[in-house]
Amino acid sequence: AVGGNLLLGFLSAVAFATILAVVAGLALAGASAISHDIYSRVIMKGKANEATELKVSKYATIGLGIVAILLGMAFEKMNIAFMVALAFGVAASANFPVLILSMYWKGLTTRGALWGGIAGLVSSVGLVILSPTVWVKILGNKAAIFPYDHPAIVSMSLAFFVTWLLSVTDKSERAARLAKVDEELHQQMLQSTVGKVEEVLFEQPVDDAHMEGLCGPYLRVVVPGTAELANTIAKVKITGVKEDFLLGELN
Repeated sequence: AVGGNLLLGFLSAVAFATILAVVAGLALAGASAISHDIYSRVIMKGKANEATELKVSKYATIGLGIVAILLGMAFEKMNIAFMVALAFGVAASANFPVLILSMYWKGLTTRGALWGGIAGLVSSVGLVILSPTVWVKILGNKAAIFPYDHPAIVSMSLAFFVTWLLSVTDKSERAARLAKVDEELHQQMLQSTVGKVEEVLFEQPVDDAHMEGLCGPYLRVVVPGTAELANTIAKVKITGVKEDFLLGELN
């Protein structure tokens, strides 16, 4: 064989080192999340000392290792590519809706983000357990309760819906205060661009005499112009602010 035992040993060492690094990183990340985020911040309300937090981190590392070993034994004969797809499905359901809405939707609140993430996590893991792969092949039941192997399309949609619903119905003082701060910061950003020249990607006409586009910080800009500017980039001098968008003129 090409390379012989030397090449085989080298590739085996690389594979082992890669697996060890990934497992160690995940174990540390999980233990840190449990000890610092859950125990110290949520359970102890920020009053935990470093010694106790370190002890919880050690116990969490051991617990995560035991859980990983048990899951590895249970799913020993499963296709690794399928397992990776399941992991991405769970991550897409628990993380993606909250991340994308936090970037592009001003109406997101803490309550909506929290319960949306929980809904995505619980539904994705629950539907994986009820799927044919686990419910039938692993647990030995005759028929699966959930008919699909990959639940992301259902669980991610549910996470989006729960995040949106609990955000728009959040009438708490904290939500109102955060919305006010967000609006103040947005207005400050708008005001900071007045007098500057920005490159604007024009998208669509507002009316027969004005075009609308986006400048670098993803702020809406309206300038005098015709539909010929659509799908072009031009330099615009920002002249003022109106409500939640910028006014400008072609430079």
